[in-house]
Amino acid sequence: MLAELSPALIAEVELAAKLLTSKQHICILTGAGISAESGIPTFRDKQTGLWENYGVVMVSMAQAIGRR
Repeated sequence: MLAELSPALIAEVELAAKLLTSKQHICILTGAGISAESGIPTFRDKQTGLWENYGVVMVSMAQAIGRR
């Protein structure tokens, strides 16, 4: 796979890796669908989704976040 990537792209990925590993805290914002692909439970999945296991009020209000 790496043989298919351009040297410029490889250099960018290596730089990103260095930046990420040099920080104590990071925050990554992603779009819809990334959690399911990564094996992280989604909000809507019928068996493991947060909406199935918790009431909407329990996960949607700021006061509820501190209770978890």
